[in-house]
Amino acid sequence: MHITLLDAEGGETALSYAALRDGADRSRRGLLERELQPGQSVAIMLPTSREYFCCFTGVLLAGGVPVPIYPPARLRRLRITCGGMRASF
Repeated sequence: MHITLLDAEGGETALSYAALRDGADRSRRGLLERELQPGQSVAIMLPTSREYFCCFTGVLLAGGVPVPIYPPARLRRLRITCGGMRASF
């Protein structure tokens, strides 16, 4: 089983659940090494991609709250979205 990502031209890229788990675990470890606290928000600004899904899932596995910010985000939108977050890294 896998997730299928579609690009702008209609091309498909498969992301297996094993690859998602491995990528998410790398993200989780990195966040915990940087002392992510349970319930802490983590802004994610990536296009819909393998990296996005691995980061999003890694934040959840680390106990954080993923906050997707879709590029290209304008500065005003970033201030509104991230204004209440206490980013530490």
